[in-house]
Amino acid sequence: MENEQKYLTKTELAEFTEETLLPAVERIIENKLEEKLEEKLETKLSAKFGEFMHEIKSHIDEKLADFKDDIIAEIKRT
Repeated sequence: MENEQKYLTKTELAEFTEETLLPAVERIIENKLEEKLEEKLETKLSAKFGEFMHEIKSHIDEKLADFKDDIIAEIKRT
């Protein structure tokens, strides 16, 4: 059996690159970008949620302080 070698032409190499390599690289990059974006979004949402909860707690504390005397008077009446 004779060892035959087949060389790729520039056209074949270009087709392989376009049909196989570029889509694979694109998928890899998209997946990495999506992961990074999801991580950043999760971090920012978590921080904003924490700020929001702190603001709500402060608001509730202020309102309770405003009505503290009324609440105590109502509790004493019952």
